Amino acid sequence: MARQYSPETSGSAPRLRKIMKILSIAYALPSKKVSNEDLIARFVENNKDRLSSKELQSLVEKMKRFFKMSGTMVRYHRKIGERALNFAIQAGNKALKKAGVKREDVDLLIYAGVGRGWMEPATANLFQGELGLKSATCFDVMDACASWIRSLDIAKSFLSQKIYKLVMILNCEFNFNEYANFDIKNNEELENSFSAFTIGEAATATISLSTEQFTFAAPGVPLMAQLAPQLLALSLSK
Repeated sequence: MARQYSPETSGSAPRLRKIMKILSIAYALPSKKVSNEDLIARFVENNKDRLSSKELQSLVEKMKRFFKMSGTMVRYHRKIGERALNFAIQAGNKALKKAGVKREDVDLLIYAGVGRGWMEPATANLFQGELGLKSATCFDVMDACASWIRSLDIAKSFLSQKIYKLVMILNCEFNFNEYANFDIKNNEELENSFSAFTIGEAATATISLSTEQFTFAAPGVPLMAQLAPQLLALSLSK
């Protein structure tokens, strides 16, 4: 349950505004467990014929240091034959069951994933049909790693205005192979692309409703604005 105190106070005790409650969060993971050592081994195999042993060892040591700094040890990726679509459906169905609500009661579906098969129409349309959310309207929110928390903020706004009563936020990220670059030639390339090696694959579903108990708000992220010029310069240099 997400909560935030209102700036309005009564005496010395702040009042709790009453808007949104998270009923359930569910997830589904693919079956392939991948360790840091697995990724390093793949990196070595991919580059052993085009880098000297000294260069390769230097990059491997840097990868080990970065993994230690990031805190990641394992992540899950799809095995051959596993489909991202199926995991999103699993997560959605599990969230409905956990929340104890009927699928026809969901009146808004927000798809909050970066991963998608096309730009338009909204990916949410696909999952609305697959999950049988016949009463729901739907749309996508795309805000990189902030997509889920941004979607919660949007859901809170709709619920507080009583435009919708029951919201599902669905996320389906199965993009490791699209983002990970194993063809790394030097330290600079590793520094620029290492974050992709920490990525796992998963689907999540969150169900929220209007309530008289809790509220939620997503703060801005000034750091992203500071990074934007650097990212632009990096993209133009390629």
